Amino acid sequence: MTLKLPCRIGEDDMNLIEGVMIKKLPVIPDQRGYLMEMLRSDWPEFERFGQAI
Repeated sequence: MTLKLPCRIGEDDMNLIEGVMIKKLPVIPDQRGYLMEMLRSDWPEFERFGQAI
C-alpha cells in the first residue's frame, strides 16, 4: 500500500508566522487511509477547548 503524506515544510519556512509551532505528527494508518491528530488534550500545548473549522 502506498501512503501519500502531506508535503514537508523546509527549514527556511519555519518562521513564516510568529507564534506558530511546527510539530511532527504521528501517522495512524489503516485500510481506509490515515489519520494525523492535530491537537490532543494531553499535550502540553493544549490550553482549553475551542472550535476548529
